[in-house]
Amino acid sequence: MRLMDSGSGVCLASCFDNSSPTQVRFQHLETGQFQDGLFELTSGNLNDGTFQAPITFPQGSASGAWAVTQMLLADNIGNRLWQTKEQLVSQGFPTTLTKTSGLGNATTTVTGAGTNQAFPVTPVPEVGTIADVGLGSGTETVDEPRSQNKSYTRFEIHQLSREPLAGNLLVKIAGAERTVPYSVSANEQFSISALFEELTGRYELKMTSVGRDEPILWVDGNLQKVGDGEYRHQFINGDADPDLLVLTPEDIGMVIALGSVKARLNSCIDLYLPVDAVFDLGVDINGDGVIEPSESVSQAIQGSSNACLTTPESNIPLTSLYKARVVTDQGTILAENKGLYDFLNRSSIDSEKQSLPEMVREFSVQWIRTPVAASVDVLNSSLRPPAVQVSVIPEKEDTTRDVILNDSNDSDMTPDQSKDTSATTADDSIEGSNPFGFLIDNLLWIGLVLGVFVAGFGVLQLASSGPVSYQDR
Repeated sequence: MRLMDSGSGVCLASCFDNSSPTQVRFQHLETGQFQDGLFELTSGNLNDGTFQAPITFPQGSASGAWAVTQMLLADNIGNRLWQTKEQLVSQGFPTTLTKTSGLGNATTTVTGAGTNQAFPVTPVPEVGTIADVGLGSGTETVDEPRSQNKSYTRFEIHQLSREPLAGNLLVKIAGAERTVPYSVSANEQFSISALFEELTGRYELKMTSVGRDEPILWVDGNLQKVGDGEYRHQFINGDADPDLLVLTPEDIGMVIALGSVKARLNSCIDLYLPVDAVFDLGVDINGDGVIEPSESVSQAIQGSSNACLTTPESNIPLTSLYKARVVTDQGTILAENKGLYDFLNRSSIDSEKQSLPEMVREFSVQWIRTPVAASVDVLNSSLRPPAVQVSVIPEKEDTTRDVILNDSNDSDMTPDQSKDTSATTADDSIEGSNPFGFLIDNLLWIGLVLGVFVAGFGVLQLASSGPVSYQDR
């Protein structure tokens, strides 16, 4: 298909504004299965070139007629144009093909203007590439299956606001950058996230708020891949404003989710009475925050009281939007379940649910998932360590004096007075500090005095007992 855009050029694969790129959806007319193809440049340039959209049919997908249901044309500054099958037919473009399994010949059945010719197909089991859609003539060429095993790096902020806040989440990593706007009310538990295809390296994260020059939350870190499915994270620095965010220390304030999930969404409704309604089921496959028509499947409920619907298995981000809704032909919502699902923790981050109890017996939504993922959790205590409170307690007055005396003549006391004072002070110090010091220092003299006293006492005893007589034998 030839596409021209004289401005920013046709958006392919990844748009500058992070929205959906140019693509086409084919749907099997009987089973409702669908496959999307992203356009690629085959010749020329993004302002004027020829593009093709490879379509890969998974093993077991239905054979037979597949028709274009819608096509999205996009440029790199956010302009979008959806083309329906009817619009493409009215412009003379072919809109259907026939898929066959095996190596037998297959042809496409083309609808549109009478000048459009059927183009031959070179089949490959379960794989095909639609080329030159809309040119009225051409061929279908063979292409190898493209890998669907995308991995993602997702930065998430989970906080509780103290005041109404509005601003942007800005994340830079490995030369890529994402800006995600947000708006929250006071005392609201909120989550903001920025998604990249798997990137590692030094990163900067900032959460800004209108009317404030400084970010209200920021983190610098380093994320490295050290092996197959193994990562290392280094928190370098960060801070958050406790006047605007609650920042409970033990709560997780930031998450870096890594990996991928293969998943499909299944939903069933059971009604009390048969109705005519439309059953819609969708998943945000590319992680741009919007469930595009190309990411949804629909089924008409005609005079029935129950129905089930399943999306094809897709490789999707670790956290994705989903929606399931059943609406009558008159526009009445019988049942609805939509929100944001965290595949890593198997829980809904946010959800809105409703149903008419007089009409709906049961309405279920379930994920069938195969995750290959991990996450890095950063606590609020790392973003802003808790404040430490101390109290100052007054104590009794205390005086410390240190004197150096170089010349005794400078003293007002005479030398004799100084000696007497010193001696008295020394004695007082000894007696005051150790009452046994005097006894120990004069033990010899005390012993001598006691000896003399004992000897004198003995002499007195002898004198009092009378004369001593001696007798010869």
